[in-house]
Amino acid sequence: MNGILLRVVQFRSVEDPGSPPDAAFCDAAPFQANVRLGASLYRHEVDRHGKVKQADGRKIGTATACARLTDPRFPVGAQPEFAVRFDLPEGSFTAVGACTIASNDVPERGLILAGCALRLTAFPEGVLGGVATSLSTFNPSGLPGFGTGSWWTLQYFYRSTSDSLEEDR
Repeated sequence: MNGILLRVVQFRSVEDPGSPPDAAFCDAAPFQANVRLGASLYRHEVDRHGKVKQADGRKIGTATACARLTDPRFPVGAQPEFAVRFDLPEGSFTAVGACTIASNDVPERGLILAGCALRLTAFPEGVLGGVATSLSTFNPSGLPGFGTGSWWTLQYFYRSTSDSLEEDR
């Protein structure tokens, strides 16, 4: 592919008071953010069937997420604006787009399930661009037994160098 390679990174984000959101990042979002979340990022392991074996694996980074929520009922199908910055070992990645509310009542009313499809807008040198997608749970009501977090897939393209080729082996 003319020296262009694809990398896919999967990880879990968990809202974490020990990783507070970066207010300056949210203030610079391309929309007026009224929700700011700080999270820790964890790698996970899967078994041979693809089931997650270790949801709270080793910490690999932190994240700040910002959203603009306009309807406190979280209607199914709504698409709030969303921006996130992941600080990972390979560098900092910023993604912007929208998340689609898929459910607001499973397994209990008030727990919000959503999916995000975001375009990478800032990334480490050598990266050409890509996307970040999620399966996300948002617990704005503080329902007991549920947290706020996501399962993320970060897919990006980068130019190969002899160093990056060695790293991928």
